[in-house]
Amino acid sequence: MATADLSRLHSRNLDARAVNLYRATRTVDVLAAVEYWGWWLAELESDGADPATAEPSIALAGCHLNDAIEEIERRQRLRSRTGAPPWPDRWRSALPDARIVKDALDIPAYYGLLSPPMRPERRGRGWVVRCDLPSHPGPDRNPSLRIAACGRLWYCDVCGIGGDLLTLHCARLGLTFRDGLVELAAEAGLMTETGARRAG
Repeated sequence: MATADLSRLHSRNLDARAVNLYRATRTVDVLAAVEYWGWWLAELESDGADPATAEPSIALAGCHLNDAIEEIERRQRLRSRTGAPPWPDRWRSALPDARIVKDALDIPAYYGLLSPPMRPERRGRGWVVRCDLPSHPGPDRNPSLRIAACGRLWYCDVCGIGGDLLTLHCARLGLTFRDGLVELAAEAGLMTETGARRAG
């Protein structure tokens, strides 16, 4: 998901008829998004994390899940028409890979893997780091990206967006969910990027 899409997601009125975030996405990626966002939303709601970090993440996951489900339903209705987007014939769930990646790598460790590495500073029970998202207005002189004590949730006070490790990586680099998962699996040393691309 591109950063512009994330910014649009947070600024749009949910009652307004905005363009679906997954309209131009491959069907296999939309199916993966439905599965991932549903799992992550359930995990967030049962996690008991800091509400200041968890609430925007729950809102983000809910918006993504709703848009992905709407797009799958739309494509199912259009499947019989000529020129309909192709339906994947050998779809493989990305959820087991997402769980492995998120168990192996938390957000503070992720920032340490960047080149050059960024070191989150401890503040209270959590961490803060300078926000380097493309949607951030100008350089972040005072660290505004907060990382929850669990190391699994983030929220930028200036950008007004947050999420988990996968949403952070995708927002930083403008990647789809599956492409972000492949890169994170390779960065965490769980598989080579070539092997991960074959698996995705």
